[in-house]
Amino acid sequence: MSSSGVSKVDDGSARVTIWGEHLCQNGSNKEIVQPFPLDVNFGTPITVLQVSCGFDHTLLLARVAEGVQKVFAWGKNSQGQLGVSRKVLRQAVDPFPLDNIGRNPDKVQCGARSSFVANESGQVLAFGFNKNGQLGIGPSKSSVEEPSKVLFPDEKQRITIVDIQCGFKHTVFVVEVGSQIKLFGCGSN
Repeated sequence: MSSSGVSKVDDGSARVTIWGEHLCQNGSNKEIVQPFPLDVNFGTPITVLQVSCGFDHTLLLARVAEGVQKVFAWGKNSQGQLGVSRKVLRQAVDPFPLDNIGRNPDKVQCGARSSFVANESGQVLAFGFNKNGQLGIGPSKSSVEEPSKVLFPDEKQRITIVDIQCGFKHTVFVVEVGSQIKLFGCGSN
């Protein structure tokens, strides 16, 4: 996990390196400062498509086989930002695949302690810190551990997610609805 640096190496080696403050990988689960790049092990060959870092967690979108994409998560799970119950997992030193997000993920984005996964059909799932409504899922608890569907006003039409950007307490979605580009925001302004 790294909030200070994640690097995608584009040399065909499918290497991902981390540095900065992160959880120690020697089994101690202590936070240390990693002064030089350290390779991350995914346990399987991957092609990195996208990486997003939150305050203390990371999401990575990867192609794991022809036509098969997965999202991997690691870091702290203090607000459910890894998409699993905090009772089951408080933090993850090594990346693990998110198997509860449906098929065909094609975008990931991290807020400070929130996470978003978009798929090809225009659906966005959100999880993590929601005290200010930054997940876009309507009124709910201050933390959401299971991926929940973001609610858009124009859901009767097909929506294409163009971009997702997160601030500390807010999120902005750029979407294509029909032939129009629209901007939706949620959270604290």
